[in-house]
Amino acid sequence: MAFVESLRKDNVRTPVLVLSALGAVDDRVRGLRMGGDDYLTKPSAVVELIARLEALLRRPVESRETTSRVGPVTLDLIERKATRGERKIDLLPREFRLLEYMTRRSDQLLTRAMLLEEVWNYKFVPATNLSTSIWGVCDTRSTVRTKRR
Repeated sequence: MAFVESLRKDNVRTPVLVLSALGAVDDRVRGLRMGGDDYLTKPSAVVELIARLEALLRRPVESRETTSRVGPVTLDLIERKATRGERKIDLLPREFRLLEYMTRRSDQLLTRAMLLEEVWNYKFVPATNLSTSIWGVCDTRSTVRTKRR
């Protein structure tokens, strides 16, 4: 527990899962209050341990930075402005949210479901045929625009 506490005192925000044989409520509360993000008592099932680790890794990284930068692209998260080098990029609000989401996770593979849920606030259900629906809308719009009377 002292190790986790020293990490937190040094402002290390790496997620910590405490795996311990101490299972009393007081022990679990102490582990969480000292900086643990989750607490699992032994013996435990390996699948539960893996699921808890995956859940910790899904949590967004808390950032107190006011800018986000990837390569030449810089986002001012307070003013909601974007630049590439010295050039200002005019973005609509949703475009800014998309770019912000992508820059905060530049080292991650982003899925369509992640983008739909986090940027568009759409609760993605894998059984839906969303791609067909989107292409259907695009085809329809394209057809309407190109038909001549």
